[in-house]
Amino acid sequence: MTISDIKADQRRRDIDLAEADMRQMLSTPTGRRILMRIVTMAGVYRSTSASSDIGLAHEAGRRDLGLEILAAANRADPKSVVTAYAERHETIQARLITQKEPQS
Repeated sequence: MTISDIKADQRRRDIDLAEADMRQMLSTPTGRRILMRIVTMAGVYRSTSASSDIGLAHEAGRRDLGLEILAAANRADPKSVVTAYAERHETIQARLITQKEPQS
């Protein structure tokens, strides 16, 4: 076994462990909420529109990391990612309904 074989084997193990960790995280409501919080904070669904080059690079970097995390979640367990989006939508809808109800 060569050094490059050992390194390739270690990379594969790291990837397998990361995917297992992501599946474990997505198996719980808490983990799915964390995923959605990260995706939202990263600005995945916002366009980058900073007024300076440095600000634009910062926003683009945050967004790119969010996209990488979302892609990793989709590779590990796409059904749980769909569930995370559905749960987030339900939470938002429940808040909107509560805000519309008259206060006593």
